[in-house]
Amino acid sequence: MHHFFGPVMRVTAKRTLPWRPSSPHDANEGVTLMLRFASGVVGTFLVCDATPSPHNLEDDTVENPLIPQSVTGGNSGFYRIFGSDASLSVPDLTRWSYDAGPERSWSSPLTAE
Repeated sequence: MHHFFGPVMRVTAKRTLPWRPSSPHDANEGVTLMLRFASGVVGTFLVCDATPSPHNLEDDTVENPLIPQSVTGGNSGFYRIFGSDASLSVPDLTRWSYDAGPERSWSSPLTAE
């Protein structure tokens, strides 16, 4: 995120309530983060280690052979960057926009490129 938005100036975090027994999982299971970047951008991040979802680092990077691939085949995008002109999915770099429509509106079709 530093590469896209510059240095982080402020971090606010709140951890989730655990649902797994403490042992052997003695770690925080989830957190919500709000980051304020020097550029003025505010980032919101939801992180959870105990939620079934294909939107995760391991599924997209396929770097851990012990973790099975989901049905998305490593193409779920574990980051979403939302902007005023478009949205970007990372790591596949799919850009979503209303560029093909007559106006930026919910009534215009979304374009993925």
